[in-house]
Amino acid sequence: MRKVLLIILGIGLVSCEREISDEFTEEVGNTFVLSGMISGGEYPRVNVSETIGLLEEDSVKHLNDAMVEANYHSDSYFLKNLGGGEYIGEVIIEPGDSIQISCTGNDLPEATVSLKVPELPVISDFSYFIDSTYNLHIEMDLIDPSDSKDFYNIRSEGINRHIEYYNGLDDKEPDTTFSHGFYTTILHDSIADYLANDGGRFHEVYSGATAAGRIVYFTDEGFNGKTQHLYIELSLVYTYNDSIPEIKFQVAKTDENIFSFIESYIRYDPNPDIEIIQPAKIYSNIENGFGLLLSESKRTYIIDVEDVYTDPDFLEYYKNNW
Repeated sequence: MRKVLLIILGIGLVSCEREISDEFTEEVGNTFVLSGMISGGEYPRVNVSETIGLLEEDSVKHLNDAMVEANYHSDSYFLKNLGGGEYIGEVIIEPGDSIQISCTGNDLPEATVSLKVPELPVISDFSYFIDSTYNLHIEMDLIDPSDSKDFYNIRSEGINRHIEYYNGLDDKEPDTTFSHGFYTTILHDSIADYLANDGGRFHEVYSGATAAGRIVYFTDEGFNGKTQHLYIELSLVYTYNDSIPEIKFQVAKTDENIFSFIESYIRYDPNPDIEIIQPAKIYSNIENGFGLLLSESKRTYIIDVEDVYTDPDFLEYYKNNW
């Protein structure tokens, strides 16, 4: 009896292996990959590429001859190609409006995505101060509407100063380069759901009420229809540069797609313990294609810190603490 069971099990495994192999050899064809951000108050921008096969060497196949069409307020127009697979629209998309993007051409199936651009977040009593150890403290009230579930993120960005030292090479001066990017932001509250640079749920990674990340994501689950006080902090020592002495602080209301993507990314395991089990797929909101096209509306605050960056006391403090 045991021998019969083993034979049946062996036949089943062989059959399963044959079916999976057959699926891999099927010609499923390539599809469009769309990505980008539709921001309220700005022209829509979309990045277009094509999926690649397992035997292709290209990591990204940008497409510059696709037809990318926007349907907005019952009117349609084609986005202009800027090169490198990037396309831009000719009409500014207003917060609260809906837009549909479709992509055709290149003998690929048509890919579409529909988005509702969120309303602008409502902010009051925005203020900031700098303490004696050159930490920037920002406070504000976020007024949340009661008729919907809303999704938010906060981030600080600007010019990053990078110094590359050459240890043991006395004849070479350090190289200083500048690039635009996000700063690490501390949110003194327990409302954080995700941190962009950790790839995990905040409360599963940290204990306590302080979240620190380059982008902090949260929903209104704990304060729906109420006013939430936000207290943010970042170090000017780690944002210092002598190029553009300002910090851009942003509060954005986003659509739900970024949260669905983060959740799928957390669950994704390319190397599961049981290899026969198919890993969870990365979330995409592109119909008949792949990728992630998001929408948001943001409020931006420019904080001029030139007086701090040129202060001799700050430069001495920076020299001793960097």
